Amino acid sequence: MLGTGDGQFSGPTRIAVDGAGNVYVTDSSNHRVQKFTSNGQFLAKWGIFGTRDGEFFLPKGIAVDSAGNVYVVDSFNHRIQKFGPDGSFLLTWGTLGTGDGKFRSPQEIAADDAGNIYVYETGKTSVQMFDTQGRFLRRLTIFPPYRVTDIVGLVVDQDGNVYVLDSLLRQVHQFTGRGQILQTWGGSRGSGPGEFRLPAGLALDITGNLYVTDATNQRFQVFDANGRFLAVGGRAGSGEGQLTNPDGIAVDKDGNVYVVDTRNNRVQVFSPIP
Repeated sequence: MLGTGDGQFSGPTRIAVDGAGNVYVTDSSNHRVQKFTSNGQFLAKWGIFGTRDGEFFLPKGIAVDSAGNVYVVDSFNHRIQKFGPDGSFLLTWGTLGTGDGKFRSPQEIAADDAGNIYVYETGKTSVQMFDTQGRFLRRLTIFPPYRVTDIVGLVVDQDGNVYVLDSLLRQVHQFTGRGQILQTWGGSRGSGPGEFRLPAGLALDITGNLYVTDATNQRFQVFDANGRFLAVGGRAGSGEGQLTNPDGIAVDKDGNVYVVDTRNNRVQVFSPIP
């Protein structure tokens, strides 16, 4: 529901689920994060518009590490903020710039099982890698410098392989943790199985399947790790199971699929894909 109250949203974008099944949503136009149970019960919120610690300017990507700490991309403040599971502020890193550890409108974030944090910023051909204290580790150059990209999804599997979703080319790319390309799939424009019109979000389940939202086709699709089409969920509309401009997506340990239904200002949960 559109609004500023507890459990209401204004332009939600990204979503993450922790190991206990709690759900975190970046409520971007309200400049805050909201936390819910897996059944949608409101638990907590934090953040207001601003530049101080714990404040946001259009937060975007969100990730949770194995300890339950929450990392939020504070996009237009050009930084990452880290919080405890209860929303308590822990630390921040990043300033406006182009060097290592600096950002210009960061968008996507992911955490791996080894405690590494991966950040992608708008228009870049690389991903920056940090430890959980925000110390810069290395930069993964995933595309040539001349490549024009629009990365809208970033996930890391249990083996440390990195997947990015390129909205411009409608492709998913898989890289090693050192930036070596392993495979690319997708690219066809359309509304058939395995085709995209405007891919918008990317998630990974514990079995290695990938989930891609498509904001223009009003749906999400499921693929195996090699890009083979498995299933589709959602259709256009505002009723139950219907989507309007879906964006972020996450999958819990039981396989339940959480989709940020952005234009409808809500989150919808879909049962596990068989």
